[in-house]
Amino acid sequence: MGKNKAVCLDQNQEVRLANLTKEFKDFLNRNGVYKNYSKNLDVEYGDGALEWILADSILNDDADELISSAFKWDMTPEGHRFWSKISRLWEEYYETQKRAEQEK
Repeated sequence: MGKNKAVCLDQNQEVRLANLTKEFKDFLNRNGVYKNYSKNLDVEYGDGALEWILADSILNDDADELISSAFKWDMTPEGHRFWSKISRLWEEYYETQKRAEQEK
C-alpha cells in the first residue's frame, strides 16, 4: 500500500467502499483489535490512514490484504505472530464474503 494519497472513486466503487468500511471495522471490533490496528496505521502513515487505505484497496482489488500489508508487524507492540493470526482470520472472512456475493 502506498503512502497517503488522494483516491478518486466512481459511484460503484463508493458503494463498495462504504460496505467494505463497515465490514472491516466490524471485523476489527469483533476481534478486539480496532484501536490497535488504527494506532499502528497512524504510526506508519499518519493520522486518518484507515480511510485512504480502504479506498486504495477498492481501486486495487486487494481488500484481502488490508491487514497483511498494512504496517510492519514486527515493529508493533503486538508483534508478528499476533497480526499474522488476525490477518488469516480477515482473509478467510473476506474470501467467504466475496464468494457469497458472487453466488448471488
